[in-house]
Amino acid sequence: MCLLADEPTSRLDPITAKKVSAMLVSAAQKQRCAVILVSHDPDLIDHRCDRVIRLSAL
Repeated sequence: MCLLADEPTSRLDPITAKKVSAMLVSAAQKQRCAVILVSHDPDLIDHRCDRVIRLSAL
């Protein structure tokens, strides 16, 4: 099982964004599933992800 989160913290204030990202990680751990996190926020990716695939335009 896998959870796809596309920009889950965009348009959120920093405190709420931190809580939402922590909830995603916690839920994934409890359900023993992967989270595919899509974001333009490098800090979110660096702090919450075990593996990162960066896409860029050619």
